Amino acid sequence: MKSNRVTNKTRIAAGWVAVCLLTLSLVGCTDRSERTTWPVDTTSEITSSTTTVADSAETTLNIVEDLDAKDLVLTLDGFGSGAAQNDQDLSVLDMLTYAMQDEYAARSEYEAILEAYGDRSPYRNIKRSEETHIAYLTDIFNSYNLEIPEDDSSDHVVLPDSLLAAAEIGVQAEINNIDMYNRFLTNPLPQDIADVFISLRDASENHLAAFEKQVDKLS
Repeated sequence: MKSNRVTNKTRIAAGWVAVCLLTLSLVGCTDRSERTTWPVDTTSEITSSTTTVADSAETTLNIVEDLDAKDLVLTLDGFGSGAAQNDQDLSVLDMLTYAMQDEYAARSEYEAILEAYGDRSPYRNIKRSEETHIAYLTDIFNSYNLEIPEDDSSDHVVLPDSLLAAAEIGVQAEINNIDMYNRFLTNPLPQDIADVFISLRDASENHLAAFEKQVDKLS
């Protein structure tokens, strides 16, 4: 079990270093000892005023070395970000599972919108971004030898009746997602899990800006 976690964490770290090297000439790369961040999500559409991982405010974290047995107890109380905000007994496994459910749900929602309304922005790029988020979380599940949650998000998707409604729903969904990750980050977490939560939260801030722009455009 330990060797598997080391292998996966090494692979994740190698990917982070590769992103840093590729972007060094443009934006620089801060040492992980100084900032707890994950690779910047470059698949979503953002504007020059949008917050990115590299320039987001520092987050005060309670970092722990590893997970205890209580952290691995699954006691879900619903699905996704809504349930996460109301769950008063969050384990780390609960947080990871709620996060995966919410990213699954976002991907399914945007897939349904693209199918119904055609291939258009910002949904095509944000859907790809959600796939990246799912990959980040999958790496974390694998690194701790945890079972990856089943994707039953299609059971929770309701197709909006217009593109304006879709954008408005997107705004609220990203707000809920940001709130979820901010709540998670108030808990003791291993560094790698905190890094992923920060990255996904900051990417949701990017998505929020894109959906707010769509609401203004379509209103």
